[in-house]
Amino acid sequence: TNRVKIGIAKLKISKLLSIHIVIQLSQHILLSKIGLWSEIMDCIIREMRSEEYCLLSDFLYEAIYIPDGIEPPPKSVIECPELQEYIIEFGNRKHDKALVAEIQGKVAGVIWVRIMNDYGHIDDDTPSLAMSVCQKYRGLGIGTLLLKQLLQAEKLDGYSKISLSVQKSNYAVKMYEKVGFTVVDENSEEYIMTVNL
Repeated sequence: TNRVKIGIAKLKISKLLSIHIVIQLSQHILLSKIGLWSEIMDCIIREMRSEEYCLLSDFLYEAIYIPDGIEPPPKSVIECPELQEYIIEFGNRKHDKALVAEIQGKVAGVIWVRIMNDYGHIDDDTPSLAMSVCQKYRGLGIGTLLLKQLLQAEKLDGYSKISLSVQKSNYAVKMYEKVGFTVVDENSEEYIMTVNL
């Protein structure tokens, strides 16, 4: 009987410790989020400066969607021609435009468009969009801020439509839909989406 009581006591202590650890982790996550939210209060959306175009290769790599459980490709993957199309000589083409989300002096996210023969290409008058937010700041609304600002800027510049391609399993699909993108074509893995400006 004593052994049973000891066993029950140990089990209760174990459960209490588990609950305590979960509470501590939850508090840590909450405090981390609060810290990030306070940083985001200082977020500035602005045009990307020409001297910052070199950052596009890093953000292009971050824009590659990696499903859970899949090993990320080597960074050299962005050297393939179909990905280089997104960034090569950026700023030298008439329709190139990029905005950044700047937080505490650092670029936390980038969104850019150019008319190119990429995965989301629909015609020679419609810019294709690419975007990426640093892992640390994902899920906090920065992507939506960038999207809204870019769509407004492109509308003011006289464009009537923006296109993009996105993998069907990518959580960003919902974000694109919320700002007005709709699916106009698809294959087994990707949606082609457009938004009218």
